[in-house]
Amino acid sequence: MLARQFFPGEFDDESEAAAPSAAPAAVALAARQPAAAARAQPKPLVRQTVKCPCGRRSSHQVVEQGATAPPPACDAACEREQRRSRLADAFGVDNPEQYTAVHERNR
Repeated sequence: MLARQFFPGEFDDESEAAAPSAAPAAVALAARQPAAAARAQPKPLVRQTVKCPCGRRSSHQVVEQGATAPPPACDAACEREQRRSRLADAFGVDNPEQYTAVHERNR
């Protein structure tokens, strides 16, 4: 006969663990299920789309409902785009996306 292994918190005191029980394991399991059902259910997960501070990069993240996802940080490409936009404003270029620099045109 195999000895049954007992886990901490399964019995109130050691005398209950030492005494053979007449109840089958299913009854003991059923007695513990209401406590498990009383535990708080995890919040549902939702998908959020967040953008970096300049708005160029976006990221899709899964978070608990009601929580906010942290925005991604701007990277080197964001900084280049911001610099290009500032230079276009300084030189009076209307649409920096369509503008090609002189050194790039004369290659």
